Amino acid sequence: MSISRYELLTDLLDHEIGFEIINMDSCFKVILNEAHRTRITNEPFKLAGGDILEVGDKFTAIDSRGSAGCPPILLSKPWYQQYEGKIRIPNYTSYGKWLLDQGKQDSELVLFSAHNPITNEKMFSPTKRNKEQSFKDTSDGYFIGYLSFGLDKKDQLFFCNKAGSGRVVKCKTLKRY
Repeated sequence: MSISRYELLTDLLDHEIGFEIINMDSCFKVILNEAHRTRITNEPFKLAGGDILEVGDKFTAIDSRGSAGCPPILLSKPWYQQYEGKIRIPNYTSYGKWLLDQGKQDSELVLFSAHNPITNEKMFSPTKRNKEQSFKDTSDGYFIGYLSFGLDKKDQLFFCNKAGSGRVVKCKTLKRY
């Protein structure tokens, strides 16, 4: 009986594998090593309202009509987000294992970056700033991520906040930057 390379990786923590997903208040923080960054696809993201995000497209809001439990993605001025592409979540990560359904997993992460054109801030800044610390961005492997589930839910984005409750953004309208 042979053991695949990925079966050997299952005892490693996600940050050791290089594919880490961290719950934040309004999205997932996704940290990818170089090998995983090469797996990001340039596939467009189609929103429920029919609009399409191509890689590199910028926006300030994705609206989700519905209940208070389904908040929109809304950025404070002057921030904007940029669509960076999609990536499959490997089954050998903790989220990949959690998403397995009867041995299959058809969800992927929709990836974004955030930018402040006035201050040149990036999306993840250090908790304590000093001269040696700088902002983290896609060149460091840091992304904003949302889950996109199955074939029938590809126009919806999902994340779990720090408290562990899930949120779905239906993606009805888009305000481009």
